[in-house]
Amino acid sequence: MAKGFRVRLDDGSEMDLDSDMVRSWYDQGLIHDRTPMRAPGSKNWKRMDEVVEMRGWKQSGRVSVEDEGDVDEVAGPAGPQQWRSYVASVLLFAAAGGAAYLWFFPDRWTPLLAPAPWREIALGALVLALSLVRGWSIGRIFTRIVMLVAAFALFPLAGLLIAQGVRGLPLLVLLSAWILASGFFAFLGTVVATANAVLYLVTILLGAVGIFYFGYVPPGTAPPVVVQAAPPSTAPPQTLPAVPPSAPPGAATSGAATQEVPLLTPHAAELLMSRSAAQVLEPPEAFRRSYGLVGRGLYALSPSESKEMGQLHTAIYASLPVAQRDRLGDYIDRARSRYATTPEEDRQMSQLMKSAVLGLPAERRARLQSLFEKALTAGLDKP
Repeated sequence: MAKGFRVRLDDGSEMDLDSDMVRSWYDQGLIHDRTPMRAPGSKNWKRMDEVVEMRGWKQSGRVSVEDEGDVDEVAGPAGPQQWRSYVASVLLFAAAGGAAYLWFFPDRWTPLLAPAPWREIALGALVLALSLVRGWSIGRIFTRIVMLVAAFALFPLAGLLIAQGVRGLPLLVLLSAWILASGFFAFLGTVVATANAVLYLVTILLGAVGIFYFGYVPPGTAPPVVVQAAPPSTAPPQTLPAVPPSAPPGAATSGAATQEVPLLTPHAAELLMSRSAAQVLEPPEAFRRSYGLVGRGLYALSPSESKEMGQLHTAIYASLPVAQRDRLGDYIDRARSRYATTPEEDRQMSQLMKSAVLGLPAERRARLQSLFEKALTAGLDKP
């Protein structure tokens, strides 16, 4: 069939129709006088009644726009309801910018959910924004599918965090992300009434605000502290003071643990040692086990305490170079999840953490030890 008039249907698809097909489709109610149409040889879209002489035509089953009290939107020259794709594109560009910012400044994100794949999130949001920027139907459908998959993927992620004993703010961040993804999925539906579209848009914004409020750490909350590795010492190694005969077993190793792992209070170190089979732990092993127990006991912290611990860890991360910060964040994440680590890795990371913790002011270090002990104790008591 030779190409004639090109019409754009309400679902965004386009068809080539000759004059007889145009009349037939109009009579069947498949197109109407406001349907976008392009005349043969023309590149400009106009309303059908501006392209075709329709005097005397009668459309079966047609309901005029004036009589449709429940229809809020009618297809125009730019296509049906394409404004939603444009708005979603702007929001996704903003999301890509926010993720890129956190990629360059990961210390601005709560360490309870660190490290996060901000580079991948930024690139993914950018791809989705570009797929919507022209208002194409295929881009809208693709974005809806991605948002649906993302919304469902958050459930197993939340389950893993709950199984690890994580409570409070991290779960609120995931809930906000689910609200945002669900809002995008609904907002980009095929045909959405204006009132519903505004409601879905508000849902998207609420999800974004929740992610920002529960996950973002404002600048200045934890000022960076410069920490430098100590040069190798030429002095003979110091020996621990002799333990009096009346000291309980493991007192010397407990004291060594508190010196090498300043996150631990003496009481926390004794609790940790008492739960080991040999009643003795080397400092690197004590460091690794303590983070595994803290990960299980975070539920015992109140929301304000969880946020405070996150801010204290942010100060620790901020004091380290980017490479060391990433290594430490990855190690702590694996230690909390009780994944395998090597003894050499335990030793290096415990020394790195020791330098960073000792760089904190005394009051903040004491507060960190108190919160650490509370979570560790809860982790020990958890079956």
